[in-house]
Amino acid sequence: MNEGLPVAEYSTIKHLLLLWLQEAIDSIGPSLGIPGPHIFSNGVVENGVNTRTLALYQVKDETKILYVSPIALKLSKLWGIPITDIATAIARELLRLNVAQNTDNEQYCMVKVVAPGLIHFQLSDLGISAWLQRLVGHGKSKVKSLPCPPCPPCPPPLPHSPTPPLPHSPTPPLSTQHSALSTQYSALKESQLFAVQYAHARCCSLLRLAHREGAIALVEPDRDTSPARWSLVSPNPIPWLTSDKKLRLVHPAERALISHLFALQDNIYCPYPSGREINWEKTALTLSDLFETFYRRCRIWGEVKKEDLCLAQARLGLLVVTQTLLRLVLQDFLGVFAPLEL
Repeated sequence: MNEGLPVAEYSTIKHLLLLWLQEAIDSIGPSLGIPGPHIFSNGVVENGVNTRTLALYQVKDETKILYVSPIALKLSKLWGIPITDIATAIARELLRLNVAQNTDNEQYCMVKVVAPGLIHFQLSDLGISAWLQRLVGHGKSKVKSLPCPPCPPCPPPLPHSPTPPLPHSPTPPLSTQHSALSTQYSALKESQLFAVQYAHARCCSLLRLAHREGAIALVEPDRDTSPARWSLVSPNPIPWLTSDKKLRLVHPAERALISHLFALQDNIYCPYPSGREINWEKTALTLSDLFETFYRRCRIWGEVKKEDLCLAQARLGLLVVTQTLLRLVLQDFLGVFAPLEL
């Protein structure tokens, strides 16, 4: 496994980037004549920023894992210093701190300033593989189940169809109309949830097949006492990278799935400080759709397994991560069963 990237103690890459960003801001403040951070009893921070208010978001780009922070724009207004000067100082400090490198000087995250002063953090193939490996885990789950939150509020009723009743047909009572609409919505919701449950069961069956065929080795927990998640024993680590340290997973369907997995983990463990609500049904359905597209377009068995076992194992590793997060969303956020088989 890649050594040096401090991932074990952080829940998400977003959390880690926020801490790096905060450290850099605290370090450049004195050199720019800004007092160091000091939190008063009322929670106000003297230099105007802390990790709970730092802006950092993942760009929706299926070709790379990119996070952007516009914090220099905010600090420019607070400190009265040009945006570019602040952004450049932060980026320089991040490089000085070597936060994106390991002991072998390998780069996991590239930092640069983009006009008009945005700070870009782009994970390299090494960084992506390190976080995927962390999500896979070995012998012990690295993704912990969260307490089940309250059920989300019901959406507003579906609009009544403008189609008039058939001739000579009495208009049904209002209560009957509402009941029919409620049944229609429930059927739609159940259909969507079933698609997610099916995707989870499909992941499980594929992993069992890979285990039987010797492509990977799993330790399956007792179904009566353990959650539906397997510990991956081998290969350890998953061969995410080629011999020249390039990510094997380069197909657009693979990269789209990886991008969504990173965003989903951010939403679970490092949500927006504004408390923006997340549509977990939509998120889960998107993940199941991306999984189905990945499995249709990226072969694992047959010639791929025979001619390029490392690629097959990397794709199976992606299945492990997908199954883990599907189970988490189904059980902890949607409150429904995550079946092992259907």
